Amino acid sequence: MQDSARLSLTSLMGGNILAYNADLLAEAGFDHPAALGNGWTWEAMMDMVRAIARDDDNDGAPERWGNMGRVGLARILTFMLQAGGLPFDSYVAPKSADFLAPGPREGARFAADLLHPSIGTENYWAFIDGDAGFIWIGVFPFAVELARLRFEPNALDYRVAPWPIGPAGNRSTVMEVRGWQIMKETRYPDEAYEWLAFVHLNEERALRFANVHGWIPASSRLHLTWLDSLGFTGVEREMINAALETTVDPANVPTPFGPGVLEVTNAWDRSFADVVAERVPLETFLEQMNEQARLYLAR
Repeated sequence: MQDSARLSLTSLMGGNILAYNADLLAEAGFDHPAALGNGWTWEAMMDMVRAIARDDDNDGAPERWGNMGRVGLARILTFMLQAGGLPFDSYVAPKSADFLAPGPREGARFAADLLHPSIGTENYWAFIDGDAGFIWIGVFPFAVELARLRFEPNALDYRVAPWPIGPAGNRSTVMEVRGWQIMKETRYPDEAYEWLAFVHLNEERALRFANVHGWIPASSRLHLTWLDSLGFTGVEREMINAALETTVDPANVPTPFGPGVLEVTNAWDRSFADVVAERVPLETFLEQMNEQARLYLAR
């Protein structure tokens, strides 16, 4: 796939981030996650999540959740990375995958525990409405929207936190990079390059392009200018900085891509909810995912 490209140029970047409702944490007696330093771990996060969740009428459906997340593999890869590694044998055009390896297995187990119906929800608005303690979500601009929400009348104390330290001893997340390729087969390589140069080799236009798409400019040279352009100060600025640092952490890895990866991802997304709901044992599901990977990646 890469061999067919004459030129590649990154333009935008983003990554999975972690945000929280500081009001709910304070009500439950907890400090801000960043204040815990190296004590901000999976165990600390789970303690907070369990303490925040409430089911006052004991009907099995919480009125307040500790966590909001997604069952999709793109989100759960973050926890796999924190636990020791991704299931794929390569980030680019992988040929095999091992979902039963320690990192993927532990990351999947932690995600399933966080999403368990007694403490977790997939309802995005539960967090925005103030009824969920944490949210792990992709695409960086969410942090910008939270910062803007803080200026609303009677706003909740939304914050962005570093990721907790996982079993592998890191806070890494999975990042996504978007860009352009000029293919070798193109009939108009000069015109294509002219377009890329017009948009991305001029800093003002590159910033405008990033803002239109709601992502971060990929060029690190533009990051400070981009931050300044948002106009945030104080806590709001700290939030955006925390999210940016999460995205550009050198320990991060790109989202794997290539033939068969999307099919494997779709297979996960269709069925992981059964693990969360305890309809299917995790080990059984991961064995099934290995079979799916064998079928799709070997082609």
